[in-house]
Amino acid sequence: MQIDRAATSVSLNLGEGRRRMGRDRLHHYRVAAGSADEVRCGLRVAQAWGYVGSKVLEKPYDLLDQELAILWT
Repeated sequence: MQIDRAATSVSLNLGEGRRRMGRDRLHHYRVAAGSADEVRCGLRVAQAWGYVGSKVLEKPYDLLDQELAILWT
């Protein structure tokens, strides 16, 4: 599932970026932010298709918003 791959990409890029310096670190953090936004969009699509309800997505949306705020560059 694409949401799974995007969520995995967030974690892996954060981990790799943590050990990098300068622009290389920034690149990995930007990729992580893009993947986090992709997860959020995927959840919105799942909600629009009726696969999940809005109540179920409150916590994931909150966590993604926090993560994206941290990654804002």
